[in-house]
Amino acid sequence: MKEIEEETENVILEMITEDQLPERAVNSFTFLKQIVEAYGAKEVTYQFAKTERGVCIQIGGEDAPMLIGKRGELMDAIQYLCTVGSSREGGDYCRVSLDVEGYRSRRETALRALAAKTANKVKKNRRSMSLEPMNPYERAIVHSEVQKIEGVDSHSVGSEPRRKVIITL
Repeated sequence: MKEIEEETENVILEMITEDQLPERAVNSFTFLKQIVEAYGAKEVTYQFAKTERGVCIQIGGEDAPMLIGKRGELMDAIQYLCTVGSSREGGDYCRVSLDVEGYRSRRETALRALAAKTANKVKKNRRSMSLEPMNPYERAIVHSEVQKIEGVDSHSVGSEPRRKVIITL
């Protein structure tokens, strides 16, 4: 179940320090600091959390919001670059995710509310509705929330990056 895996991958098990990071995560963090510096974000702080599937690097501070981008796209791109950059260095596999100022949890809450609201509209109006294009992680959140609501279903249509969720009766 990919949806369940994606939902639980960022569940924080414990906060850790930089010296407790696995080798691959250290490589990602080194690369991340270079990207953040090149982007011009000087006033940032880093925290590290052990998750079920690896490590989450949390960025905070005055300049941190500039690293989110539109709907988290810049943050996702930086995370991808860190993953690619660290995989060249070696070390055991470790999934490294990135969160800026708690954006991912706020976005998940908003998506769950949007899914429930839209599903209720579909039931009331008896007409299918489509949502804005989303990345795979966000679509999985919406599908998961819609599955909890009786009488509606959801599926994705389109191709990346314009793939979106359709909620139907």
